[in-house]
Amino acid sequence: MVRRSTSQSRTDDRAYPIRVKIAVPVGGLGNVLIDMQNWLRDHLGTGEYAIHSAPTTVGDAAAFYFRTVDAGQRFIDAFPAAELADGTVLQYNSSPYRR
Repeated sequence: MVRRSTSQSRTDDRAYPIRVKIAVPVGGLGNVLIDMQNWLRDHLGTGEYAIHSAPTTVGDAAAFYFRTVDAGQRFIDAFPAAELADGTVLQYNSSPYRR
């Protein structure tokens, strides 16, 4: 039987408790993604975050994983123009907690 290694995204999903999903526009994030990566490296440092793509109900998204709520909030504050990939207001969201 072949042993398969666990993907890095699955490992990070298990390791980092905080996630911020940013909507990716049709043309992509472009230089904004580079700015985000530089900010993460400069302000948080390695081992404090991870980045992966993420499926959402509203289209493509970039998922930023953090160790702490504070780090996630600092990231959001640093990029106020980034749109959260939030599908809670969509009509087909059947959650009883829907707005």
